[in-house]
Amino acid sequence: MKNKNHFIDVGDSFAKKLSKKNPDQISVEYCMMELTEHLMFISEVFNKLGIELAGMGMEIAAGTGTFSCSIARLYPNIEKIYALEIVPEVVKILQPKIIKHTNMQGRVIPMIGDFNNIQLPDNSLDFVIGYNSFHHSNDLKKTMAEVSRVLKSGGKLIFIDRAAPNYMTKAQEDWLLNRDYPKEYKIQHGIDPKKPYTRAQHGEHEPRFYDWDIAIFNANLKLDSIAIFTQKTFKRFIKILLSFVPFFIRAWFRRFLYLIVPRKFLLYYICSPLAGYGKLKFFTLRTKLKTKAMAAMLLHMVFTAHKN
Repeated sequence: MKNKNHFIDVGDSFAKKLSKKNPDQISVEYCMMELTEHLMFISEVFNKLGIELAGMGMEIAAGTGTFSCSIARLYPNIEKIYALEIVPEVVKILQPKIIKHTNMQGRVIPMIGDFNNIQLPDNSLDFVIGYNSFHHSNDLKKTMAEVSRVLKSGGKLIFIDRAAPNYMTKAQEDWLLNRDYPKEYKIQHGIDPKKPYTRAQHGEHEPRFYDWDIAIFNANLKLDSIAIFTQKTFKRFIKILLSFVPFFIRAWFRRFLYLIVPRKFLLYYICSPLAGYGKLKFFTLRTKLKTKAMAAMLLHMVFTAHKN
């Protein structure tokens, strides 16, 4: 991860600011959902995908451990989930609050560490999960290889993250990564609001579909499916249509530069049943999410894979 020490410093500062907030507020800051809302969302997603989990697992770049706690609550046959997070204060201060609030002590285990150097033996885990985390990797191939190392044969990898269409131009990628964070975000995270702080500085990347495919394949993992859970609205339909306008035209008008969605999204609106076929699948999300969380789901997908 680029600027890893700076990323950790920012994370430590943010964790200390959140230390006096309640578990729901902490979950919203990290997952854009309250804990019950997150549990309902994960329950619907995993049930519709037919996912079953048991044994020993790990969440990569777990943040507050909200995802781990939701998974542990849904699957009683899970023994332990290691909530691996590189920011020490998040592990020390925030994870225990979420774990205690959800009564997951002893099943969700806080763990400071790097997803490129997991301190667990080979073939020791039944599953690995991730929530909006893998796109922070500076080297997806290396990260996926490390995940594969700790997974048992047949072990499952399930993560929620973003994937840009392969046709995304370099100009749009650069624009997305070099956007300056809003002043409010900088103040909230203890960053000097007068200085630029971009998504690239925060360790963000915009992997395309083929980046995920290559990293997963090279790690001796097999990609099973990619699923998008969303809800139809007229406003989103218009945005999908606008995303078909070439980026250089939008850049010239300085409008809707952030829009980048798979073209199959249009099929979901025109003929939903057909959008459920193929490796990239679309599902209508029944769980009612707040605006901020729902908008984020347009950018995130659920990847399922297993170790050969």
